[in-house]
Amino acid sequence: MLSLYKVQGDSMKPSFIEGDYTLLRYCKNPQKNDGLVYNHPQYGAILKRVSKTPDSGFWLSSDNASGISSEQIGLCTNHLIKGKLLWHIKSPTNKTNDKKSHTHPH
Repeated sequence: MLSLYKVQGDSMKPSFIEGDYTLLRYCKNPQKNDGLVYNHPQYGAILKRVSKTPDSGFWLSSDNASGISSEQIGLCTNHLIKGKLLWHIKSPTNKTNDKKSHTHPH
């Protein structure tokens, strides 16, 4: 299943800025460095990057130091994953990295 997510906030700058979109696909087993949208019980839907994958779950982190920390997010479980980043669609105001409007995350 595919879904679309609109980026909000600055926690993933410079990779993603507010107004960018991500195309997501369902994912059960995230790998290190995967971009995920996660339905966090306290913070709601958040776009983060998988930083560690111990046997009991996984940890998420922001690309920007101003974002919420892995410790604040806590250990994450697969059943709250909304989707894995499949495609990054940059906002017209996003001038980072290259001039393409569509970029693959890896």
